[in-house]
Amino acid sequence: MQRKPPNEDLISAAILLLGLIVIGFLLILIIRVQRGLLGIVLAGLAVFLLVYWLRELRKTVKEEWLAVPVQQQVEWAYDLIDRDSELILVAEVPGPEDQVKVKLEGRVLEIAGGHGFHKRVKLPRNVEKPETTYNYGVLEVRLKKK
Repeated sequence: MQRKPPNEDLISAAILLLGLIVIGFLLILIIRVQRGLLGIVLAGLAVFLLVYWLRELRKTVKEEWLAVPVQQQVEWAYDLIDRDSELILVAEVPGPEDQVKVKLEGRVLEIAGGHGFHKRVKLPRNVEKPETTYNYGVLEVRLKKK
């Protein structure tokens, strides 16, 4: 179930109330000025157009002003290159550089970065301590094979 923002009901009620006031005013004005069948037809047309525009206004308010930003979950991709004497991991990691941390625990490499970024990579073999470089959002980790 999706929760509505708390202001949505209040704004919907305000738009409905404004619409009813404008519709009432238009009906009274049109019927007073143009009596008879033509006045009723014009009033009906005015009400129809006003209801249409109020629905459009309500939809626009919901989409633009009350929109709750949705974080896009993007699959994190990395390259693990297996060379003769070392493994090299290359990946995009959000910074800044002082928040990027690499920790090796057995055959699992833990990578932490900015904005709460935290990933674990299971390595295919045992390795020694990592040597890291971080440039322009790209982390390179060199791991010597045991």
